[in-house]
Order: sequence, then structure tokens, then C-alpha cells
Amino acid sequence: MKFLRPNPGQSIDLFRMLAQQEGYTFSDPESTEKFINQIREEFAKAKSSPIVLHGFRIQAMFEYVATSLGKCAIVKAEDAGGLHTSDPNIKIPDLRLLLTDGQEFFVEVKNFYQSSPFEVYKIKKDYKEKLQRYAALFKKDVKLAVYWTRWNQWTLISFDTIKCNGKKCSLSFEEAMKHNEMAMLGDFILATLYPLKFRVFTDPAHPRTVKENGEAIFRIGRLELYCGENRIDVPREQSIALFLMLYGEWGSSGGEAHIENKELIYFDFVSQPAQTNDKRTMNDEQIFETIGNMSGMVSRRFNTMTANKGEVERLSPQTDISDLGIQIPTDYQGEVLHLWRFILQQSAE
Repeated sequence: MKFLRPNPGQSIDLFRMLAQQEGYTFSDPESTEKFINQIREEFAKAKSSPIVLHGFRIQAMFEYVATSLGKCAIVKAEDAGGLHTSDPNIKIPDLRLLLTDGQEFFVEVKNFYQSSPFEVYKIKKDYKEKLQRYAALFKKDVKLAVYWTRWNQWTLISFDTIKCNGKKCSLSFEEAMKHNEMAMLGDFILATLYPLKFRVFTDPAHPRTVKENGEAIFRIGRLELYCGENRIDVPREQSIALFLMLYGEWGSSGGEAHIENKELIYFDFVSQPAQTNDKRTMNDEQIFETIGNMSGMVSRRFNTMTANKGEVERLSPQTDISDLGIQIPTDYQGEVLHLWRFILQQSAE
């Protein structure tokens, strides 16, 4: 998918909206300066608020996730610009999604960090109903997308499934997962063989001796990727394997260096599940392990590119929106890097 930039005249439209409140005119020499100062002050205020910045960043993250999963035809910011309405008791959702199968709905995006594992997400009933009234005017559904920061997990559910008690509505992580509709966007859990290895060979044409203190100065000769003990030679599989190692849920570590005659031949960076032996004993037929869902891996990459140290550096990556994930054809199983997909369907309860 490609991002179509908004009309370059957006600044004029913003001037028009503020002029309705402030009385700015094009003929008034001071109006331009007042307009710019107002924007500068509002920008500085927003920039200094971590809540505001993370809110906009998480909305951008969901846009990247939705577009990268492959089943969205259009992802559009619904709340951009103003609105004329006969019913002021409505709220504009963040996004409008049109899927490749023709389904169309609105999405409200929220970020939630659970201070404890069982803390529930809360939303005001009035807030929920205003979003639903807006969607009803267009005869569409409105869904809630929550990024559970603690688990790096997205859930997408209809607002109709959220339980309310009085003026408050709440959603537990368990209920959100039971009714999760991220699969409709193309999300799936990926599994493969383990371990995955990134092997760095030293250049034999240059010094690579391991000194008595354990130090070795070398130059890189070549790089190889392995799935188990099998080398990955197909470029597509190499790209997928590297993506999984960088952004999957398996732990990573530096493997043992291979030394011959006091020379460093190669060393490995290894990615594998935290626990494998017990599972292999219990089920010898299961030769693979899950490494995470695609939406989580895209989100992890998004985080490294926008808030790598926890603080927001930018709201969206400086890359094409279609380049953040990795495309894996639905019928692709792999030659060396064998892949399994698990698609989570929402509960009927």
C-alpha cells in the first residue's frame, strides 16, 4: 500500500478553521503572525505531553500494522478535519478501514499499559455511545483497537461486546483476546523450527588470532543464516528469518565462538524459545515453536523506529508504510525455514 499525502493546502484550511474562532483575515498583516504563534504554542504544549505524543504515535502504529497485514484496501484518518452535524452528541472515531473483501468499519485506537497483569481497560459509557451514534449514521460498525503495551499485543473488538456497569465500561485482556478480530486484517501467529542462527565468518586473509586474554581482532568474511543446522540460501527465506530474529518473541544470545588452532573461524547470534527441552519431551511430534503474531512483530519494529529508548522521538517511522512488515504469501511454507500459521478466530460466546 502507498500513502497518499493530504492536500498541500491543509495549512490554509487550518487557517480557515482558526479564523472562525479568532477572526483572522488575509488582509490583516497581524493575522498571519498571530496564526503562526498560536500554532507554535499549541505544538509546544502537545510536544511536552507524553500522553498526547504516545496517543498519536499509537494511532500511527495501528495504521502501519493494519496496512502491513495485507487485507486492508484503504486506511483513512476519519477524525482529520472538521465536521458539520445536526447531532452534536457524537464523537468521530480515529480511523475508517475498508477491507479487500468489501467490509468497512470505523476504529477507535487506544493505548493501555496494565500496571498489574489483571488490570482491566476502562472507558466511559457515554464516550462509547457517542462513537456508536456516529457509526450508526453511516450504517457501519465501530470497533475498538487496544494496544496492550505490557504484552505487545493488539486486540480489535466491536464496541457491542464491551460490558458496561452504570456509567463505566470495562474490558479485560482475557475478554479482548476471546473476541479478538485482528485476523480479519490478516493477522496470524507464526511458528517455525529452532534455533535460528546468524553466523558471522571471519576473513581468513586477515589476522583473526585469539590472544591469551581472549581478545580477537578480525574482519568479516561472509554472513550466513541457519534454521536449525541447515543453511538458508533462498533470499526470501533469509529476509523472513532475519525479520523473525529481530522482532519475534524468542530470546537472542551470542552463541559459542568456533575456534580452530587459536583462530576465530566464526561466531553465532542465536534466537530460540526460552524453554524447549520439556516441550520436546512431552510432544516429540512438535518440531516447531511459535515466535509471535505478525501484528506484534510489526509493532516491535515500529517501536524501535519511533521510541527506541521509551521516549517518543517521532510519531511514525521515516520509511514507506508498506515496508514495515514482511510479506509472506498465504501458501508459503518454506524450503529450509519451514513456517506454520495459526489464525485466531473470535469466540462465539
